[in-house]
Amino acid sequence: MPRLYALVIALLLTCAASAAARTAKPEAAKPDSVPEKPLNREVVERLINAKIREMQGKNDLAAMELQRAVALDSTSATLYRELAQNLLHANNLKDALTAARRAVALDPADTDLRWLVIRTLQGVGDDSATAVELEALRTLAPQDLQVYEQLSNLYRRTGQRTRLIALLDQLRRVPDLSTNARLAIVRQYYEAAALEKAEEGCREILKDDPGVGQAWHALGLILMARRDTAAAAAACRQAVAHVDIREHEPIRQMLVTLYRSGVFLDPILNEAPPDTTFLFALGRTFLASRDTSLYRKAVQVLDRAASGVQPSAEQWIDVANAHRINGDFQQAVDLLQKAASLFPRNGDLHYTMGYALIGAGKLEEAAAAFQKALAINADNPLYRYGMGLVQQRRKQWPEAVLTFQGLAEKTQRTPLYIDVLFSLGSSLERAGRFGESVEVFQKLINLAPQHAEALNYLGYMFAEKGVRLEEAEGLVKRALEIDGDNGAFLDSLGWTYYQLGRYRDAEPLLDQAIQAEIARKSDGENLAVIYDHIGDNAQKLGNAEKARDAWKKALDANPGDKKITAKYEASRKSAEKP
Repeated sequence: MPRLYALVIALLLTCAASAAARTAKPEAAKPDSVPEKPLNREVVERLINAKIREMQGKNDLAAMELQRAVALDSTSATLYRELAQNLLHANNLKDALTAARRAVALDPADTDLRWLVIRTLQGVGDDSATAVELEALRTLAPQDLQVYEQLSNLYRRTGQRTRLIALLDQLRRVPDLSTNARLAIVRQYYEAAALEKAEEGCREILKDDPGVGQAWHALGLILMARRDTAAAAAACRQAVAHVDIREHEPIRQMLVTLYRSGVFLDPILNEAPPDTTFLFALGRTFLASRDTSLYRKAVQVLDRAASGVQPSAEQWIDVANAHRINGDFQQAVDLLQKAASLFPRNGDLHYTMGYALIGAGKLEEAAAAFQKALAINADNPLYRYGMGLVQQRRKQWPEAVLTFQGLAEKTQRTPLYIDVLFSLGSSLERAGRFGESVEVFQKLINLAPQHAEALNYLGYMFAEKGVRLEEAEGLVKRALEIDGDNGAFLDSLGWTYYQLGRYRDAEPLLDQAIQAEIARKSDGENLAVIYDHIGDNAQKLGNAEKARDAWKKALDANPGDKKITAKYEASRKSAEKP
């Protein structure tokens, strides 16, 4: 009962307020509208009964009560609105539309009533009538962005390009539009191929706020669509001056697309003095792209940038990383040593030098570099992680396990945690702690199901042990779904098939694996492992010549391996027998 009393009171207040508002503001009504008079007692009772029936889920009885109320008072927009909403809820669209239109006729200035008509027309599917009502509503509420949104959606869906563009032109003139709303207008111009207007819209946004990265990206896209790539390249260059592009992936992608070509790259490399801000940003973008064909260009760009300014520590690191990624490890070390003399308390410089020294094979010096970084900031997990990598390279597996176990406790809520788990799992496996390693990799895969290297590593561990081979096959196949051309993954699947006795299935995978790793310029130890697998599998297939040739290549790649040497010598001697 309390709920019913509350409903009655609210309903009476609503009716009274509605009537008072219409009486107090007759100027808002159209000339042919009639100000709504207060509802009489019988009408209010019918209205209350209708609401009770609706609460009981008896919408048909509620509609009957509302129709009786309307018969008693045909001048109330409120009654027609209630009737239209009831009928719309019952999906009686035809009668709902009639009631909603009658409500609008009684109070043409009420925008809520017009939205009721529009919703009903949308239910009917009458696009033409919906457009008419939306245009009328836009006249009543010229700053209601929802009206423009509905109209633009309708015009786009029905292919009315001319009307859409006219609507967008009007919307642009609405004062105090948000940046997001203005960007939405630009996007719709672009999609409607009104490229000149789209460009104007972008430039208006950037004139007011040049720090809007989305607008710079949109401007670049528009200019490229207009086939003015020179202007697009210039826009990207301007964007770098106003926006931190490290936070705007689309701008970085556009930079790569445009400046990978010598048409735009060569002129900026030859500028005097160089535009160091742009060059540093472009060089970092090339490196971050993970496109190996751009790494050499990154070196050119960053070397040129460094020639025009005394670099900061961060900029020295950018230049050195470009050389390191290109395999110029000693050059990277030389640059970092020079930088460290200028910024001796910068731990990141020593940390980066440690990575360069690992690449150069100078593990003692790498350890010393990481120790210097830790002496500056012992709490930086990246520095400790670098030390763990040195321990792995030295094959100090127990020490590496301890390092990564300590890091795992401290990095659980950081992006580094996944890398730490991978390094911990691999160190445990190499330390002979197979079961613990499996647990770590399973935890990693649960946290990062798309971690291809972890899927492959665990699968290969099972294959190498000859256990859980069906599971190994599934894991490696998941890795190959992510990176199907990876030679290590192909080798793992081939070796799994070998362990399953499926030698014919293994052969083409192992052959593909070695070709992929040769193309990747993999190190001799990895190549030797794959050649050894090819040899073992060929022997099982009775192809002694292929087996012998594979073991010979394995020894060429990694001389001194005793097991492979024994296989090769036995095969060679067998071939020499008459």
